[in-house]
Amino acid sequence: MNLKFGVEVSPLPNKTKSVFLAIEESGFDTVWMGDHFLPWSNIDAERLPYINYMSLVYLPLILSYTSKIKVGPCVLCPLFRYHPAIVAQYFAQLDWTFPSRVILGLGTGEKINEYPIVGFWPNLKERRERLVEAVKIIRMLWENKDFFDFDGQYYRLKNVKLYVRPKQKIPIIVSAGGSQMAKIAGEIGDGVMAFVAESGEVKNKIINPFYESLKKSGKKIEEAEVYLYTVGGIVDEKILPKILKGLKRTASFIHGEAFKQYDPREVDKVTINIPEDVLFKKTLFVTSVDDLISRIEEYFKVGVNHLVVSDLTSVLEGKTNRISEVWKRKIIPYFVSKKF
Repeated sequence: MNLKFGVEVSPLPNKTKSVFLAIEESGFDTVWMGDHFLPWSNIDAERLPYINYMSLVYLPLILSYTSKIKVGPCVLCPLFRYHPAIVAQYFAQLDWTFPSRVILGLGTGEKINEYPIVGFWPNLKERRERLVEAVKIIRMLWENKDFFDFDGQYYRLKNVKLYVRPKQKIPIIVSAGGSQMAKIAGEIGDGVMAFVAESGEVKNKIINPFYESLKKSGKKIEEAEVYLYTVGGIVDEKILPKILKGLKRTASFIHGEAFKQYDPREVDKVTINIPEDVLFKKTLFVTSVDDLISRIEEYFKVGVNHLVVSDLTSVLEGKTNRISEVWKRKIIPYFVSKKF
């Protein structure tokens, strides 16, 4: 399987089209959009409100602006504020309109996005069970031509069918933060996505259990994609302290306490305590092209085959959100013909 690159970027007011055309021209294979009701940082969202967005608004826009790049949410929770049947319907119609260019990234959700709306937040065990059930519903709606009922532990459907089903198979990529979710990804997904971790962690906690689960499920390892979502880019050493300050809020998802919060103002208080050495071990912020290539190689060597990067260097430097030219000129071309 060829190595691939994806990017997550916040939409810009009045500049959305130019941003995503530039991404496609840079050689990226995929574009991913976060999906939030509330942001991770109140400080950042007050200053840059467009960083807190609903992915479902922008996915069809990106697809209409571009011609070949694939698009998906990174990631969407189909358990509470979005019902799995509605998720199935939306993405089926998206694929019908833009065949073979849609990916569905799914996860067990974040308290900050779900609790303020639905008023409850089950433990991780229940959310895992709900995700398994939700994916089953989604696939049944995509594949069944006839009406059917569904009577699950958490969801019940009566006399349902989709009249508009996907034209092609939509890959379901399951987010995993540990070995248990990686195993579930192997059971129900077409790929797995690890989030902001060191290469050794990705291999031991995500890739190995994911592959074991694939084998047990009778799936082919060579057909499964292993994604890593991370934040990073090349920064000027002189402004490293400023970058670090902003990065602590950006990388809130690597701090366990942040996941317990449902108020972005409280998240800002928690993330200030993230150790600096942890930030740089788990992210890809470096000061040179060679260092960035070397760090990316570490991930590809352990089995990652699709790197999704949120390059926030321009935002953290106080400039317009854009993708650094270094990806187009040096990083992606370097890896195009590489085999690991």
